[in-house]
Amino acid sequence: MSAIVAPRIFCDFNGGVSEDCYGLASMGTTRDLERLGVRLEPGLQVIVYDYDAFESGEPAWIVADAVIVADSRGDLVARVDPASFRWEPRSEPG
Repeated sequence: MSAIVAPRIFCDFNGGVSEDCYGLASMGTTRDLERLGVRLEPGLQVIVYDYDAFESGEPAWIVADAVIVADSRGDLVARVDPASFRWEPRSEPG
């Protein structure tokens, strides 16, 4: 039995809409959803990522676990588990 892997989608962490919630209206998010064939719906577990850098200046991804929820306007957003933030190396320049 194989484990289900949560889709990894771009999320602009500068686009916070409320505490621990981030909008998903960026072109990067749209491209990832199309490439993966994923449709956002409440309750979907995802991994979200954005461009960042390590303290050394080396390029990194900032990554977090999230669940898709509807905000007060009915828009779908990523509610991030703040304890899940982590950084991963990124091979291309930032």
